[in-house]
Amino acid sequence: LHAKAGQCDAGLAQEDAQLLYGFEHPITETVVDRIATLYSEHVHLLCNKAVKADHVSELVPGKDQVLVAPYGSGTYITWSLFQKLAPELGKLAFAEAPVAEGLLKVVDGVSARCLLIVNKPNRGMIALAERGFGGKLKLLSVQHPQLHRKVKGSDRPVCRDVKLSQRTYPNMLAKDGVTQAVDAVFFMRPAWKARIKPAIETMA
Repeated sequence: LHAKAGQCDAGLAQEDAQLLYGFEHPITETVVDRIATLYSEHVHLLCNKAVKADHVSELVPGKDQVLVAPYGSGTYITWSLFQKLAPELGKLAFAEAPVAEGLLKVVDGVSARCLLIVNKPNRGMIALAERGFGGKLKLLSVQHPQLHRKVKGSDRPVCRDVKLSQRTYPNMLAKDGVTQAVDAVFFMRPAWKARIKPAIETMA
């Protein structure tokens, strides 16, 4: 979408991917337009129960490493943006690992203690963690005022607080917590949007 040659005119991506691109490639004009929100995903910071923290701000730099899915994944993008929005989080070391491998490492708790998963609540790997390993794992709250600030190129916060429900994750939460929601968004290049304006108005 951002290629000068215009390799594609529309695409689906997490909204934080667009914001991170703006951080890393400052631009003076709008390259893509936000068309519609399709669904939301939640940030799950999963840690071995040996970790004393209950909140991301309580993790210890140099001790508590966060595993994220490899470069290019939505999870990698989310954590990279978090570290840019909230410099305190930038002090935490992170490493790349496939999600399934990362989950097993955190369950073991020797080479890694925390894993970030961005997914719909109680779906996929986070549901597996709750169902299969919940006795060894816990979910941390993820909340920071800087995560909600507007930055150049965006007219709205890209993250918002949502409830982490103890009823949803009874094995990994002793009580309700708070985390962040990020949206999956349909983006479009302005030139193409102008050519198909009637269709865009129908989508709206």
